[in-house]
Amino acid sequence: MAGDKPRNPVRIAIIGGFLGAGKSSMAMAVGQYLKEKQNALIAIITNDQGNVLVDTEFMRSGGFDVEEIRGGCFCVNFEEFVKNAQNLAFTKRPDLIIAESIGTATNLLAAVISPLKELYPQDFEIAPLFVVVDCQAANESLGHDENSPAVATLIPVQQIKEAEIIVLSKCDLVEKKQLDAVIEHIKILNPEAMIIPYSFITKTNVEKIAELMISKKTSTKKPFEVDQKIFAREKAMLGWCNYSAGIIADERVDARTFLVEIMKGIAEHFDSHSLAHVKAIIASARSTMKLSLVGDRLRIDDLRGERYFVGEGKLVINARVCSTPEELKQSIINSVRNSSRAMRVRIFNEQEVAFVPKPEVSSQFLKIQ
Repeated sequence: MAGDKPRNPVRIAIIGGFLGAGKSSMAMAVGQYLKEKQNALIAIITNDQGNVLVDTEFMRSGGFDVEEIRGGCFCVNFEEFVKNAQNLAFTKRPDLIIAESIGTATNLLAAVISPLKELYPQDFEIAPLFVVVDCQAANESLGHDENSPAVATLIPVQQIKEAEIIVLSKCDLVEKKQLDAVIEHIKILNPEAMIIPYSFITKTNVEKIAELMISKKTSTKKPFEVDQKIFAREKAMLGWCNYSAGIIADERVDARTFLVEIMKGIAEHFDSHSLAHVKAIIASARSTMKLSLVGDRLRIDDLRGERYFVGEGKLVINARVCSTPEELKQSIINSVRNSSRAMRVRIFNEQEVAFVPKPEVSSQFLKIQ
C-alpha cells in the first residue's frame, strides 16, 4: 500500500437501502456537489454480489476514484472493506469516502460501523448511517400495503430501523399526500432518525445531504440485536445475474433506445413485482448512460456525453429478480442478442454469472461481541 497514513482520520459515510432505492444516484449527486461547490476530493466504495458491477462503471464515469467489494455485503467482507478504504485514504487522501452497501444489507451498524469505530479510530471518522428509501415503493416494501406482493418487506424495515439519517428518494415522483404518509410510517419504525426528502432529478436537498456527510457529525447509534436468519428467506427468493459484453456500432446508435429495448425484453419474462432491481449501463468513448428498472418503473439514472454512441463500448447489466438464476440469465442473454440484432450492434466477449447468494455471516460482528 503506497502513501503515508493521513494525519487526521478520513471521513466515511456509509449508505444503506434496499435494491433500487437510488443509493448510487445519491452518492453520485453528493459527490458531484461537493466537488463542484467545495472542491472536495471524493472517493467511492461500491458493493455487490458477482464480479462485474454497473455501479463501479457508473462512478468511474463521473471521475471518482473507486474501489469495489465483490461477492457479498461489507458485513461479510469487512477485512477487504477496511483494506480498500485504507488504500483510498492513504493513496488518494480524499475529504470523504462514500461507501454504498449492497441492497440486501441488514447489519451495517453491528458488523461494519461499530467495528470501524472500535478497531480503526485513528484511520476513520464515521458519519451517521444513511439509509435510502424509495418513496414510490415504500408502502409496498414496508408492508404498509396489506395487499402488497413486494419481493421483500422484512429487509427494508430492518434497514430503516438501523438508520440514523433516512433519505426519501424520488420525492419528485409522488404527491405530497403520499410523501407525508411514508414519513409518518417511517417515524413509527424509527422515531429518532432524521428524515430528508430527496430527488436526483430536481436535486432537492442534495446540498443538505452533502453537508451532513462531510460535517463533523458522527455515528452514535448503538447496534441492536436481531436474528439475521429471519431475512434469509427474502434474500433466497432473488436470483442474481451479472452480465457484461463488448459492443460495436458501425453507425450511430441511440443508447437510450438500445437500453430500453433490452430492459423491455427482460421485463416481459417476469411479473413486474418480481423485478426487484435491474440496472444497465453503456460506456463508450463518447457517452455513458445508465438505466434502472424497479418493478414496472423504468428511469434514466444518468447520461454523460452524447445520447448516441458509435464504435466500441461496453455493456454491463446487474439484475436481481424473483426467479431462478438460470431463467434470469437466459432472459438477459436473449434480450441483449435480440436488441443487438434489431439495432445493428455487434456483441462480443459475453460473460454472465447467475446465482443465489449464499447465507451471510458477518465476520467482525462475531469477533467483537
